[in-house]
Amino acid sequence: MALQSSGQISLNDIHVEAGGSSGSLCEINDSDIRGLISKSSGAQMAFNEWYGASSSITATLRQGSTSSTSFTLSGLSSSATTLIAGVYFWHEDVYGQGSAPVPTVNGSNMTRDIYRHATISNETQYISFYRYYIGTSTSVTMGRSSSPTGGYNTQGMGIWEVTGNPSMPQNQQGSSNALTQGGDAGDAVFVGACHNWSAPSDISNLDNQQSAGQHKYGVDMKSSSGSVTYSTSSLQGGMCCVRYAP
Repeated sequence: MALQSSGQISLNDIHVEAGGSSGSLCEINDSDIRGLISKSSGAQMAFNEWYGASSSITATLRQGSTSSTSFTLSGLSSSATTLIAGVYFWHEDVYGQGSAPVPTVNGSNMTRDIYRHATISNETQYISFYRYYIGTSTSVTMGRSSSPTGGYNTQGMGIWEVTGNPSMPQNQQGSSNALTQGGDAGDAVFVGACHNWSAPSDISNLDNQQSAGQHKYGVDMKSSSGSVTYSTSSLQGGMCCVRYAP
């Protein structure tokens, strides 16, 4: 259960949310307490930064796949929030000779956690997942780091708001039309499929599935522990996934 979004908040409240026992000894610099808001050891912290913080995570689609290269994303939660972006790029150039721009949040680059590419003839296409922690901001400006090179044609980007403090315990990519990923209840698994000519079929076991060019991507909010196989068909480029856990 997330911490309150206003009013008085105590160190004990925060400790309990992080999994500690009520009344037990703790300090604001303890790793589990800092982890709720992704703070490094010794960083300056204020109690209001824990408003809405949660030891569990939720993933909500805030922007369906769009080709816009600059736009405002508003109406976000005031709790500790991370943005996850599924991004598609297409280059009319052989792999390695072009460079794709990095999506940005308020001018700062997002971090790429996993990608998969497909190359046929002189075309290269990428499906990637990027991450950026925005804290309690309720409105951000999305953009890109630079103009692309190498005959860049188009892009698509969908954005999820992930509340809580997601960590990235595992990612993988491969050339087959199926990936099997383990995990626990409450994890968020983002999966993408990369194709070059025609779009693949929907990926199994995903919610909020998005289409961008010849790509499919979405998220599975796991309701139980164990492995799940995510599969598609008519695939040339392969698949990738990244699992985030509380």
